Amino acid sequence: MKKLNKAMGMLFTVAFLAGCGSDGGRDSSTPKPGAEIYSSSATASQAAKAANVIATKAAENAETTASTILSSFTDSKEVTKEVTDQEIMVKDESFKAANALLIAMQAWKEAVRITSEAESDNENPIFSANDAASNASDDAANVAAAKAAYDAAVISANKAAASYFNAYTHIRKVVAGAAWINVKASVELVVAKVTAALAATENVVTPANEAKTAYDIAMVAFDIVKKAYNEVVALEIVPVIGSPDDFDPTTLFDTAKNNVVAVENFYSNEYVDTKGATQLTAMALVEKDKAFAYATSVRIAGSVVRAKLLLAQEARTQAWNAYKSAFNTESLAQTATVGSINSYLTAITTQVGLAQVAMDNAENAKKSLVGNNSVDAEATRFAYSNGVTPSKDNEKSAGVLEYYNAIVTLRGNIVTRAAALYLEAEIGGYKATAQAKAGIVATAKTNATTAKTNADNSEVLVDISRFKEDAISEHTTAEAAKNAAASAWTSATTADPTNSTGLVNDIKDFSDNAKRD
Repeated sequence: MKKLNKAMGMLFTVAFLAGCGSDGGRDSSTPKPGAEIYSSSATASQAAKAANVIATKAAENAETTASTILSSFTDSKEVTKEVTDQEIMVKDESFKAANALLIAMQAWKEAVRITSEAESDNENPIFSANDAASNASDDAANVAAAKAAYDAAVISANKAAASYFNAYTHIRKVVAGAAWINVKASVELVVAKVTAALAATENVVTPANEAKTAYDIAMVAFDIVKKAYNEVVALEIVPVIGSPDDFDPTTLFDTAKNNVVAVENFYSNEYVDTKGATQLTAMALVEKDKAFAYATSVRIAGSVVRAKLLLAQEARTQAWNAYKSAFNTESLAQTATVGSINSYLTAITTQVGLAQVAMDNAENAKKSLVGNNSVDAEATRFAYSNGVTPSKDNEKSAGVLEYYNAIVTLRGNIVTRAAALYLEAEIGGYKATAQAKAGIVATAKTNATTAKTNADNSEVLVDISRFKEDAISEHTTAEAAKNAAASAWTSATTADPTNSTGLVNDIKDFSDNAKRD
């Protein structure tokens, strides 16, 4: 199918290449553009008109059949022979329109060539002036008619191509959509069966096997979505080349392009509520493997309750490791700079995530043993939470819940440190601005004083005028710098009203100095 679609695009491109002397890969028996195959411009014009009639009819047939597909094939999970035949019909009509376009273009170019040669012949003295004028007028009319037929054929060929692309992509969109629904339903079943397996108190293997069966069904549906995706992305949706100046074919192909986007989203989509088949099946694989890993742990442990305990204890180990890493991260963050603090924020966020997963696993193990007062059940609950403050030197010093809460607290410390660094950098910027502006004011004052002195000591009117202008300019510069320094102080007091950075008073001093100067 991909080769056929590319062949279609190549055929459309021929309409352009033929004008450049290419035979477009056609049979040697097919007349080539530029060859003397028409006896007159009138014959060429008639050929172009006839080709346009064929292209117009082909476009109408393609549109009609495509409309039938779009209206009747809406929710099927399987492409019937009838729909396949209809798609082939649209494709054939599109090819027919493209071939007719080639003929129309060839005829138009021949009409132009014949007319050009006739203009040279009309200069022969054996032709009267009236004969020459009459011939030129007839040829011009024939060329115009051939060009009009060619332009109309271009429009028809575009419509036929759009009909084919619309039908082709619509079929795959419907198929992919139906398969995606199957993927989603099967994945939801996988999750349900895995949840049942993890909550089981006796038979773990049965729900785990059911999860695998649901996963296998999801993968069959996924392959259908993937096939539709591969087919539409390989499709080259391009207008037929050579459109008239007053005709824009691009909007004709919007529907097909939107269909391609829809299929792409069915195949891969990161949005939570509408995850693509790729994301759904990846999640199902993780869940399925989780169920079988748990079933294996039950078999090894000898009982469900003991397996729950092992799961909770493993989660506690994971949370303890995350806590140790978070403890080190928080310690290093306290000496971080504004340029490096983000790396510690990223690290602590990852550690919170790891602890969250561990806590969820331990909590699920605990919940599944409600009402069970065995030693292993109590130990499972203890691994989840024991109410003791964590220690990085002793894993059993606390439960998963305590480790998680401690990591969240450590993240809060880093967030506070980051906020202080950001504020300090902001206030530091205001201080630098105020200091620089105060310096500008001082320099401007010195320059203005010098200009005034020069003006007082000069007896040349032109020089006096220039010195006065210099003084005024320096005064303007000083006023602007004073205002900027005052603005920096205002911004600093707004950002740090308690002067936690210890820099706000410095900024006020610079602003006051600028005012005094």
